[in-house]
Amino acid sequence: MGLFKHQRAEAGAGAAPVTSLDQLPPPPATAWQAAAPADIEPGSPQAAADPVTSPPPEAPQTDPGPSQNPPLVVPKTRTSAAYVGVSVGLVVLVLVIIFIAQNLRDATVHFLGASFKMPIGLLVLASAVAGGIIVLLVSAARVAQLRLMAHRHQAGRPTR
Repeated sequence: MGLFKHQRAEAGAGAAPVTSLDQLPPPPATAWQAAAPADIEPGSPQAAADPVTSPPPEAPQTDPGPSQNPPLVVPKTRTSAAYVGVSVGLVVLVLVIIFIAQNLRDATVHFLGASFKMPIGLLVLASAVAGGIIVLLVSAARVAQLRLMAHRHQAGRPTR
């Protein structure tokens, strides 16, 4: 069995299988290499004069320039802002998880007459969540206020 499928087809039914790369025949020459006489060097004036023996000319390289392709301007979108926000949030989450893992000792918490023990990391996380909920409630009230003002403005009523 040969190394490649085409080797078995070239070898024929009665030929010995090819077992190394040294036994492979050389690759076929390209059309311009096969037509060129052996004494003419490629790239010489003689080879350049004969279109059959000279390689095909390369296409000239042109610089498109600024007039053909204006620079791409990517606008800021809500999706890009959300991507940045989620990325920053994930970094903060990783930092909070590291903080919690490093602060697992219990601390006694006294709040409104109640007293309980809680790990310090979890205490800080609970405080951050409580602060986030307060900010969310205040911002929701502001959004509701702005929507009410916009609705009154569209209806033609005074907005105070």
